[in-house]
Order: sequence, then C-alpha cells, then structure tokens
Amino acid sequence: MSNVKFIQIGFENMESIIIPIQRVKVNYASLTVHGKIIEGFKVNYPVYKTDMIKLEISFKNEDELLYDSQKEEAPLAMFINNPLSNHVEDRPHILGRVLNHSDIVNVEMLDENETIIECIYAPWGKGHNDYTNSYMTTHVENNLLTIHIEKP
Repeated sequence: MSNVKFIQIGFENMESIIIPIQRVKVNYASLTVHGKIIEGFKVNYPVYKTDMIKLEISFKNEDELLYDSQKEEAPLAMFINNPLSNHVEDRPHILGRVLNHSDIVNVEMLDENETIIECIYAPWGKGHNDYTNSYMTTHVENNLLTIHIEKP
C-alpha cells in the first residue's frame, strides 16, 4: 500500500508505538478477514488475522532499545493523557518496549494523518499467562530488530 506512512504496533495492555514505514519491513502469511468489528466496536477499516507476521525494524544505535517503564517520566501506558509521544522518531528508546515484553497483539497500517488503513492481528499463543504471546520471538543484530510471531 503506497499510502502507508507509519506502522503502529499494539501491545496487550493497550500501549503502542508508531514507526515510520521507511524503517519497517512487514511480512505476513495469508490474511483472513476478521471483519469490521473489534471487541464489540464497529470500525471503518479492514481487520485481518494471520498465522505469521514478521517485522524488521531498523535502528541507529543500541540506546534505542533501552526502555524501562519504571524509570520513565511518562511511560507509554494506555497513552490516555500522556504528555509524551509514542513515536519512535520523538522518543527513540521506546522501541525497546518490544524487547521487554512478548505481547504484540496487532500491527496497524497508518496514513500520513495517522488514520488506520488496516489492522492485522498477530497469532496469540498463551504461554505461562494470558499476557504473554508465546508465539513471539525477537532478535537484534546489525542495527535490525526482528520480531517473528508465528502459530506452529
């Protein structure tokens, strides 16, 4: 989609981070239509499910991966009334949120106004608790953060 300008990664607890599309490569297995209803709310964009999604996100230096919500002035939280941005361009270190918890729920494609174009739900594997996606793995090498979520 040529009108995608940002990718928004959504986490289990409603936190999210927004990354410019130039820094992200997204691959996924075949999509199945989930409809236009999310948890009882009708939306005006397509919603899909997939059995595999892989994200490759570039970063400049390791400092961008040092996110500690306990030490943040205003952690990502649910981002309601949060005075700080959830854009990695504004706060590069929030990219490290991905490494702290294996809990990516969805990936949303956003346009230049940050309006959702489409939403892809990642497969979710319940591990030792309901808050951790046991299908999710991460790998960091050569200034590339790779996130792989795949249903076996």
